Amino acid sequence: MRPVFFKRLFGIFRIGSLAFVFVIIGGEMLARYIGAPQPYSALYVYDEILGYRSPANKQVTFSAGESTYSVYFDGEGIADRAGEHGAEIVILGDGVTAGLEVQPQDRLAHQLSRLLGGKGVVNLSITGYGTIQQALLLEDWLARQQIRPKQVILVFNLANDVIDNVREWDGAGAPNVSLAKRDGVVLPPTLPSVFHRKAAALYHESRLAGYLSNLNNHPSDERIPSQLTDLFAPQLSDEMKSALLGTRAGFAKLEKLSHKYAFELRGVFWVDRGLLGDVGSESIANAVNHIQHLTTGVKWTAADDLSEKVMKGKAWNDSAFVAGTRHANALEMERIAQQMKATLMLKKND
Repeated sequence: MRPVFFKRLFGIFRIGSLAFVFVIIGGEMLARYIGAPQPYSALYVYDEILGYRSPANKQVTFSAGESTYSVYFDGEGIADRAGEHGAEIVILGDGVTAGLEVQPQDRLAHQLSRLLGGKGVVNLSITGYGTIQQALLLEDWLARQQIRPKQVILVFNLANDVIDNVREWDGAGAPNVSLAKRDGVVLPPTLPSVFHRKAAALYHESRLAGYLSNLNNHPSDERIPSQLTDLFAPQLSDEMKSALLGTRAGFAKLEKLSHKYAFELRGVFWVDRGLLGDVGSESIANAVNHIQHLTTGVKWTAADDLSEKVMKGKAWNDSAFVAGTRHANALEMERIAQQMKATLMLKKND
């Protein structure tokens, strides 16, 4: 009696398993037929030093908000490069300047190259990156280049770049510093197991998974630690002083690279008012001052350039963003490119 029962149970299990496999395969085929996107995380691959980075030689179709986008990453994992003269200028930033949701010709490298008469511009911006990751990415990229850039422009997002440098606020999946240690030592990322990474690679290629994840992706307000508002106060709290050690560590790495590879290091400030609420020009000036005091090796945009257009914040409402995201649209990219051009025109010793 018992052998017959287990035989029937095994038969039911086998039939159920086969049915499940056919449903998954059929669902995947249907999702590809209707043009379903990949999961948003398909825009990244795990990296032992950076935590994650853009994939190489890959076309990714993803959704953001209610729209679907397609972006191609070249052999170096770069989606935005322009000009005919190599990489005279390199851009560092986060998702605001990465431009993955806008057309290639409207991305930041293309816009800046046009403003500068066709100079070679490479945009290394990656969504979610803080100063530490940007510095480590630049170091890795420079080590593999034969032609050196003349200028590197850092776009510092006052709204969340400090968060991205702190382990307690951003998580352990990226290189950052710990508030508890208060020594500014950069900690390596904590990566998932090899099995998890292989499973994630399969997940990233699945259009069915992308379709299902998109159904469950209900836009919500992004949250930031309340401590970050201290950056916009006249005096820094002890916690913010500790948090800024991560940003200082990133700047120190960038300065060393500028000496080693003989490029000028320029800086442009940007703030997402949508994440910070009603921030006035005086508060932004406080934050700018705190960041500028962390480094002597960055040539920042002149205060006059910030006071009129930037600090008034006319471009920081929803009209500056791609719908359903917190990333800059084509018009905002143009404004940032204009600010970059003005920054590059400043004399080195001004």
